[in-house]
Amino acid sequence: CGFGGTFNLKFPVVAGGMAGSKLADVRATGAPTLVSTDVSCLTHLERASGGEMPEALSIAELLARALPE
Repeated sequence: CGFGGTFNLKFPVVAGGMAGSKLADVRATGAPTLVSTDVSCLTHLERASGGEMPEALSIAELLARALPE
């Protein structure tokens, strides 16, 4: 996704390009929700998107939604 610990701090232009490419792939699916096991990637993509991406959930959030109340 382009985050990778300090990668995005050391190489912000490359990290931004990687996020942009990943966001294009996400948008192309038309899926209403993006689920990932990597919360740092979700945060990176959300920031890079400027609010223009599907709902983003960690796998833990998705599983929590599936639990009975």
